Amino acid sequence: MELDGNFELQSDSEFNWHNWIYGIYQKKADAVATEHIGYRGVATRLRNQIDYSLFNLAHSDKAIVGKDNILFDEWYLNAWMGRTFIGEDFIDVKLHKLKMVQDTLRKLGTELIFILAPDKATFFEKKIPEYYKSKRYPQNNYSYLAKRSEDIKINYIDLNKYFLAIKDTCRLPLYPKSGIHWSCYGSFVALDTILHYIEAVKKINLNDIAIESIEVTNSPKHPDYDIGKNINLLFQIPQWEMAYPKLKYEDNPYKPKPKMLVSGDSYYFNMYNFSFTKHLFSNNAFWYYANWVYPDCYEKTLEATSLDFRKEIEDKDIILMMVTSRFMHNIDWLLVEKIFNIYYPGIIWKRNYDRRATIHVDHDYFYWLVGEAEKQGLTINEKLNIDADYLLSISNNAPRGKTVFDFILEIENYNEWFEKVKHKAQNDNLTLRDQEILDGLYLFEGYKKEVFNKVNEIKNNKEWFDKVVDKANQNGIPVEDQLRNEAIFLLEGGMIEQPSEKSLKVKDMQYFIDKIKNDPEWLKSIEEKALKNKVSIEEQIKLDAKWILENE
Repeated sequence: MELDGNFELQSDSEFNWHNWIYGIYQKKADAVATEHIGYRGVATRLRNQIDYSLFNLAHSDKAIVGKDNILFDEWYLNAWMGRTFIGEDFIDVKLHKLKMVQDTLRKLGTELIFILAPDKATFFEKKIPEYYKSKRYPQNNYSYLAKRSEDIKINYIDLNKYFLAIKDTCRLPLYPKSGIHWSCYGSFVALDTILHYIEAVKKINLNDIAIESIEVTNSPKHPDYDIGKNINLLFQIPQWEMAYPKLKYEDNPYKPKPKMLVSGDSYYFNMYNFSFTKHLFSNNAFWYYANWVYPDCYEKTLEATSLDFRKEIEDKDIILMMVTSRFMHNIDWLLVEKIFNIYYPGIIWKRNYDRRATIHVDHDYFYWLVGEAEKQGLTINEKLNIDADYLLSISNNAPRGKTVFDFILEIENYNEWFEKVKHKAQNDNLTLRDQEILDGLYLFEGYKKEVFNKVNEIKNNKEWFDKVVDKANQNGIPVEDQLRNEAIFLLEGGMIEQPSEKSLKVKDMQYFIDKIKNDPEWLKSIEEKALKNKVSIEEQIKLDAKWILENE
């Protein structure tokens, strides 16, 4: 009797002098003998059945037995608990980038829709073992993503909320007892909701989709028994009736068939297997984890990175970006970053944001950090910041200069300015946090132009530019990065020996900067000027100090 699950049997070790002397052969031979012993499958299933039936124990990686023998995947319980909550600032940045990308793509005729898929832990919250309930955090990624998506006015569908709303009235199961994903019927309910949302935002009428017949059975079909199957019991766990709809489609040649791209996790496969796209859309594109391209990957591995990314995005009428709770710590597998950098290059939100984002999508590293954070009494958000900062400190590509959040801090540190932002938020019907981010972004854009102009000033002086090229080669970084570093250094009042030009001296600049800051009346006039010129206070102080230095 063979065992189910994702594992690999040991292979024989080569018999030689080295392996024998160092015990490698013996150790390997013992493992091989254990795995290939007669009736191993039956013995394992018998042991598993006894532990499951008597002690509610599941011998399968991450499988957890809940109340009434409902099976959970521990990754989803971790997310439900809030153990993987990545912090408000990171999510705020991600969603503002998503909003900017949505608005830009809409102008190009493409609607980007963010979908929060449901999860079994939220759906069967009362069935979760008490151990996990006792360790629950105040907030999780789903709750904050849903709230902030509403605040920022993102095109989003909260299927988690929807499933809870219809849970008591839906006549057929939305979730299986012993599976990870939504049921086949549940995925149809979700698909129907998504298609109506697409019709509303695109103002189109797609071909209709309906249920022709439903097979109801106590024998679950794939993947409705995937957790139960991997526990390797002697007997199948008793199931409630599951529903498997057979769909029918309208075929009206006069209705539009837009192009659609779906990026998401395994939850989408239930929908994908309906083959609905060939009836309602003119293409069939699914990027698994925003990377593996289906249906192409059924025949040969194809990654999205090998495609003309911008063309693929702009060619679509609709982009669905779906994520379930297990993966909400990375949200989109960097899809938003890739699109954002096409249309909004050079924006630095927080110094460690990009480095953190790459950690979030590294599954093993991320969960290792979760464990390390708990050992150290830190939140995972704090631990992520520490590790991202460290990795930046030992690299040659740490971002220099100011960030969007530096400007936000400046706004918060000046009462008069902060009060104006509060007033603006009320007038624009935005949260204070969102207004701060928009103002910080606006100030950063002005700062970015100053850096750009200074870079061009260096490029236009051949002798100066050649020196920068030499310095870039010495530091082992691209010339453009060295140019930006030089420009920022100058804007911050630094002294560089500029060929054929009078150098600014740091000590002279700092003298006037300190003098302005220590004179309350002078500083107040600077604040007013900064507001009028729409720059930060610090930037206006430096501009005035530089003007005095050059004209004294």
